Amino acid sequence: MTKLKIIKASSDTSTSVIMDFYQGILDGMIGNPYRPLWRIGSYPSSEIIDSAIKNGELYIGYYEQKMVSSMIINNHVDEGYEGVKWGVSARPEEVTSIHLLGVSPEHMGKGIGRSMMTHAIESARKAGQKAVRIDTIHMNDPAHKLYIDMGFKLVESKKLSYSDVLTYDFLIFEYII
Repeated sequence: MTKLKIIKASSDTSTSVIMDFYQGILDGMIGNPYRPLWRIGSYPSSEIIDSAIKNGELYIGYYEQKMVSSMIINNHVDEGYEGVKWGVSARPEEVTSIHLLGVSPEHMGKGIGRSMMTHAIESARKAGQKAVRIDTIHMNDPAHKLYIDMGFKLVESKKLSYSDVLTYDFLIFEYII
């Protein structure tokens, strides 16, 4: 596993640098069947990133002093999660949600996504959370395999919408703490 340094973004973190990072992921994965369906400016938007920075929810992974991953972890429950039959009953404040987990294409397959997920799980455990939840597009087989290998359970397949721009079939996963 790659030695990854994960830090919480600080108030001096540039929203535009983070937006450029996500754009770089998209640009680097053109033609890749696992390419995220994000639409820069809508999901993620500068407002989403800026809010995550201000609220201490944005985490950045560095490898050899280069930003190679990013994610938001918080208690925000996606609207589409209503009606999902979770493995554990919990109020939103008792659940950690992972959003916009991204790894730079040139660093994929080095354990960086696993390190980011482990960080989220350990943070949730320390905070006394009941579960960690994440979703991903239905065709992202490498992510599905990672989540299942880490002990997440596939809960449901469902159409979800993000920022009124993207509606697609997603797989929803849960890790019970």
